Amino acid sequence: ILQKIEFTTVPNGYHALAAMSKLNTLSSSTQKRLLIFDSASGCLSPNFLGSHTNYDGGVGTGLVSEVAITLKRLARLHHYAIFVTNGMVGSSTTTTSNNVTSGFQPALGTMWRAADVR
Repeated sequence: ILQKIEFTTVPNGYHALAAMSKLNTLSSSTQKRLLIFDSASGCLSPNFLGSHTNYDGGVGTGLVSEVAITLKRLARLHHYAIFVTNGMVGSSTTTTSNNVTSGFQPALGTMWRAADVR
C-alpha cells in the first residue's frame, strides 16, 4: 500500500500549483485519488500576506484563488477527494462600547472562505 502513496512538500503557493499540475497530467494513469493539503495557511500565507512593506498588488490573493480553483478542478474532473487543513489564529475585536473580545479565526480568513473550497 505504501507504494501507492506519494508525499510532496511545497513551500509556497507557486510550488503547490506546480505539484497539482503534475497530478492533473498524471491523473488518467494513476490510482491516487486522495489529496491532503495539510496546512494551507502555512503554505499560502507568505504569498497571501506578504510583508507590510512590500505590497504585491493583489498577486498573492490571485494565487490563493488559483490554488482553490485547481483543487476544485482536481476534485470535479479527476474525482479526487480533497482534504484541506487551515490553521487557526488568535483574533480580537473591539465593539462600539470599547469592549475587547478574543477568539479564533481561520488563518487565511475571509479570503479562503470566499474561495468556497467544498
